[in-house]
Amino acid sequence: LVDLDGRVILSTDPTQTGAALVNQLYVQQGLEGPYLQPPTFSPSTRRTSVFAARPVSNYRGQVLGVLVGRASIAKLTAIMAERTGLGLTGETYLVASNQALLTPTRAGVTSVRVDSLAIRRAVEGRGRGSGLYVNYGGQPVVGAYHWLPELEAVLVAEQRQDEAFRPVYNLLAIAVVVGLLGILLAVGASLRFTRGIAEPLAGLAETATRIASGDLGDQAGTGGKAGASVEREDEIGALARAFDSMTTQLRDLIGGLEERVAERTRELKQRSRYLEAAAEVGRAAASILEADLLVQQVVDLIRREFDLYYVGLFVVDDTGEWAVLRGATGEAGRAMLAREHKLPIGGASMVGWCIANHQARVARFTETGALEAGPEATRMATPELPDTRAEAALPLRSRGQVLGALTVQHSEPGVFLPEAVVALQTLADQVAVALDNARLFAERQDALEAAQRAYGELSREAWGQLLQARLWQGRSGGLGYRSYDRGVIPCDEPLQNEARLALEHGVTIHDTGPDDGDRYPLAIPIRVRGQVIGVLDTYKPASAGTWSPEEVALLERIVEELDPALESARLYRDTQSRAARERAIRQVTEEMRRAVDIEAILQSTVVELARALGAPRAYVRLGTEDQLLSSAGCVNTGVVDAGEPREGGEADA
Repeated sequence: LVDLDGRVILSTDPTQTGAALVNQLYVQQGLEGPYLQPPTFSPSTRRTSVFAARPVSNYRGQVLGVLVGRASIAKLTAIMAERTGLGLTGETYLVASNQALLTPTRAGVTSVRVDSLAIRRAVEGRGRGSGLYVNYGGQPVVGAYHWLPELEAVLVAEQRQDEAFRPVYNLLAIAVVVGLLGILLAVGASLRFTRGIAEPLAGLAETATRIASGDLGDQAGTGGKAGASVEREDEIGALARAFDSMTTQLRDLIGGLEERVAERTRELKQRSRYLEAAAEVGRAAASILEADLLVQQVVDLIRREFDLYYVGLFVVDDTGEWAVLRGATGEAGRAMLAREHKLPIGGASMVGWCIANHQARVARFTETGALEAGPEATRMATPELPDTRAEAALPLRSRGQVLGALTVQHSEPGVFLPEAVVALQTLADQVAVALDNARLFAERQDALEAAQRAYGELSREAWGQLLQARLWQGRSGGLGYRSYDRGVIPCDEPLQNEARLALEHGVTIHDTGPDDGDRYPLAIPIRVRGQVIGVLDTYKPASAGTWSPEEVALLERIVEELDPALESARLYRDTQSRAARERAIRQVTEEMRRAVDIEAILQSTVVELARALGAPRAYVRLGTEDQLLSSAGCVNTGVVDAGEPREGGEADA
């Protein structure tokens, strides 16, 4: 896990924690979006790896860092080390687009730049081919190359020419000896045999030249001067047949090399396809937080990428007893979703067994639909899927729990090989984590909406109390101000029709034509926490023209800014009121506690209450019920008159 400064803050390799990776391409690209870097040599690990990176964002979409994964290519290296049929000097290796070795050569060299005609042709032409050339070590070789666009690398298979053409050279030596003997015998015996010996030898020499130049299409006995020599039973005929055998062997050797390259290319393409599918599912899982949409996109994506007959996703219900189908592909999937298809957990179905045992299960079927698996790998037949011949059920595991299962089906038997099951289980785990995250996100959203609703209710109550207090103070018009050429003054005037409509409907009201007063009115409702609490009422004289959309938008934007400002001012007013109330209570309490007898306490209470509340009259009495109900019988009465306490009777404070 890399932060925005390019420093590793968390790693499965403790030695990498704190390392600076800001200059690495996969970190820079990972900040912008998901990125898969072709195989490269890492100086820190002294090996070639494949890096995958993607940004880590919070719920607001703000990028917090980069999550980087490094995959070893040890298995790829083991494949390249297989040299069966390549002799003592043959080898296969991978070269990156920058001509850097990705897998070791036969000599164990790796992670260095290499150059040859085949590598340059493959990198520049992004194609395939074969031929005779000088390899990266300066040795002439017979080789075949193939560009792999998924890895941005070249797969090369080579064998030294001296080993490949050793039979040719031996036969050439024999041909020379036979030729010399033939010439000597021809000179010594008769000129008659000169032509019969020279022409076959010339044909064999021509064939040998073509073979040395890489032309393996013709054989020594296909016609011409050498054609007659093949039919002879002497040494020249044997030499011609040996040339034919050598040419066939070379052609088979190069064809075998190309077949091995094609086979390994298919293996690499399959693995690359699994990686691409995992990346696609990861991107979908990271970008979608709505569970139902995520489920449907995931099943459609898996079916398309793996070319499957059917894909379904089951989720464990709240009771924990049923696996309910939440997403499915094709017409059959829509039909099962419509009838709310579900399977018992722990039952005889593949899905139920998979969820109950927390394990993947694979089954295949014969052409007649019979199950070919152990007795524990049972399957519930589904009438909507008659062509299923292979099925795999994979648990959706997240945070130690099984959330459901993913069922994948194919119309061909035996397609779910171990490597395919591993790739599908990785996808299932990614989907499970994404579903768990979507559930947590939904819960957080519900809690946030509930908190916002509660705060909105409190805000509406507070504004109602504030406006009611203005009514108690004798200001029937609420809080209102009017601006004119000399300044701003309080306003208690009745609202215009436009302002009343804006308050009632909560929308901006403005006329496109002048009213009776020869002006263009405009009324915009003022909202606080979604509640309309007032209105901005203004107008333009008819001489200034009607309100333009830009002017209306500007005023609406200004009114929107009143929301946080008014709410902040109200909160500040409430805070100040609470602080003043606390100070008054504390002051009255302190004065009461200074007194030591009852009458002094009562008199202090009367004085402080009158001062704190601004009351014109305050008194406190102690006595029995009859005494308090009697106007003349008062006991221990504390009264205040112009700030001087006295006993008996009562007075104004």
